[in-house]
Parts: sequence; structure tokens; C-alpha cells
Amino acid sequence: MCGYQDLAAETNQRRADAVHAAALGLGPRGWAAAAGISESLLGEWRKDPAFDGALTAAAALASAHRVASPGQLNGFQLRLLLRSLARSGRLGAAATSAGITLKQLARIRQNSPQVNSLIEAATLHGRHRRGRRSGSAYRLVHRDAAAGPGPAGPSEKRSP
Repeated sequence: MCGYQDLAAETNQRRADAVHAAALGLGPRGWAAAAGISESLLGEWRKDPAFDGALTAAAALASAHRVASPGQLNGFQLRLLLRSLARSGRLGAAATSAGITLKQLARIRQNSPQVNSLIEAATLHGRHRRGRRSGSAYRLVHRDAAAGPGPAGPSEKRSP
């Protein structure tokens, strides 16, 4: 396969990441962030009844068992927050993707110098990365024969 990624396998993994985020009590923005996709692509994926049912069931499970502690970060949410900051450097969007408000994030940062240091480092990385970005990035993927000929449609675009 020459080291190319399999698009179908990658898409399935990303869908599983979104369902995992739903099971941990995050909302749709967190589902998209966990999958590493845009919210609009998540909306396209939700047209698949099986995937939408899995998201709905996972979110219901999280709600019924009060999985997410309001205003607190678990390890998964911290990873989402740091990854989002490292990609964009935008604190508000990163906090929302992790399922917390800016006020809650400020309290967490004040109470935990270690978390604050991680957030500062990720923010600096994101700002530096944002400044050097130019144009679109492309990657090669392997598509199986069942997917048909031609390039991937717009619904298979990844968010930066």
C-alpha cells in the first residue's frame, strides 16, 4: 500500500472518536473536535442513520449517568482542549470544543498551574502555526475499489 492511509478506515476511526466524545458527555462541537473534523462534516455524517443513532445513544448514556462533571476537565477534555489550541491558538473555540465555558476555564487555570502551563504552551504553538500556514494541505489516501473512481467529494474534506 506504499504507506498511504485507507480513507474508509480513517473515517471509521474518526466516527468512533466522535461517539466516544458523546459518551463522555461532550456536545456536537466536542464530537467534531474529537473526530478532527468540521461541524459541517459532522452534520453530513449524521445523515447516516446508524451513526446518528450511535451518537444519540452515547449522548443519552452520558446524560443518564452524569458522566461529565460541569466545569471540570477530565483527561479526554484536556486533550481536546490542548489539541484545538495547538491547531488554532483560539481559546474560546477550544474551550467550547472541550465542553466548558471561558469562565470555567479561567477557574481551572487559576487552580492548576500545571494545566495553565500546558494551555499556555499549546496556545503559543497554535499562534505560531497559524502565522506560517499558507494555502491548503493535501495528503494521499488509499480508496478501495468499492468507493468508485475519482477524488473524494467535499464531504471527505478534513478541517485544518
